[in-house]
Amino acid sequence: MRVLRVTVVDEWFGNDDGKAIEEWCRTNVVCRILSERGFELEPVCPSITGAHADLAFFCPWGSGEAVKSYPDAVSVFWCFENHEYFPEFVGYRQYQRDYDFSFTIDPTTGTNFRIIGAIFNGELHQLAAPLGLAEARHALAQKTDFACFLYSEGREDQNGVKLRNEFFRRLCQYRHINSGGAVMNNLGHQVPFEETRNFVSRHKFVLAMENSIAPGYLTEKIMHGFLNRTVPVYCGDPDVAVDFNEHAFIHYRGDNFEEVRSAMDRLDQDDAAYLEFLVQPKLVANPGPEFRAGTLETFVEAIGERLRMHSS
Repeated sequence: MRVLRVTVVDEWFGNDDGKAIEEWCRTNVVCRILSERGFELEPVCPSITGAHADLAFFCPWGSGEAVKSYPDAVSVFWCFENHEYFPEFVGYRQYQRDYDFSFTIDPTTGTNFRIIGAIFNGELHQLAAPLGLAEARHALAQKTDFACFLYSEGREDQNGVKLRNEFFRRLCQYRHINSGGAVMNNLGHQVPFEETRNFVSRHKFVLAMENSIAPGYLTEKIMHGFLNRTVPVYCGDPDVAVDFNEHAFIHYRGDNFEEVRSAMDRLDQDDAAYLEFLVQPKLVANPGPEFRAGTLETFVEAIGERLRMHSS
C-alpha cells in the first residue's frame, strides 16, 4: 500500500487546522475512493513550512496563488460555490490551467467532475430508484405540516437569496410556512443540525432554493428534499430538469409564483396526486455523467494513475 501525503489549502477552515484536514481525508469522496484503490492517506497541514504533499486539494477561500506552494503535487481544485458569481473566488479563473483536476459546478469533462455528483455519489441508488407506493404512503402519513424553509444565509445581495426570501414572504400571505433556520425564523428556536432530517420529512414541501441562480449551480438543496421524502419547491439552476425528473418536484422560475402556489395547494388537498410525485424516480432516464453509477470512480482512478506516474 502506497502512502499518499494529502493536504487541503484555502478551505473555509483555514490552513492550520490539522484536525479538519484529517477529517477531510476520512470523509472526502475522492480520498475514500483512493483509499479503496490501495493508497494510505497521510494528512499534511499546509501551515507547516516546507511540508511536502503528493496530492493537494485547493479550495476557493484564498487568493488562488497557493497552487504554487506544491508544484510537485497532483493538484485538485475543489469548489462547491458558484465561482462565477463571487468575484473573490479569483483562484479558479486566474489559475485554472495550473490545476491537474477539478471538482466544480462546470460540466463533467476529462479533467473536471461536476461536484454535486461527487458529493451525492453515495445516494445515487436512492435518487435513481422510485419510492415504493407503500413507502410513499407511510411517508405521507408522517407529515404534519405544509411546508418548511431552513436557511442561515439571508444577504439579499445574492440573486437567489433575494428571490427565495421574496417567495417565502409572498407564500406566507396565504399559508403558514415553518422557518427553522436563522433567516426569518418563526419557530422561536433554530432547528439543530442533527434534527434537520426529521424536521424536513414532516413537511409536505421544502423550499429548496439556491443562494445564486446560474446554469450548473446545483447544490444539496433539492436532493435533501428527495432523500427526506418530501416534494422540493426548487429555484436555482435553470437546467435542473436535464438531470432531475420534473414530475418529482415543483420548479419556481422567479416569475411563476401563482402557478407554484396553485400546484402546492392542489397536491396538499389531493393525496393521490401528492403520492404520484413521491413515487417518481428523481433522476431522468439518462442524466449527466456525474449522476451515473461508476463515472466518479473512473474519474478518481485517473487521479490515482496520475499519482502513480508522479511517483515513478
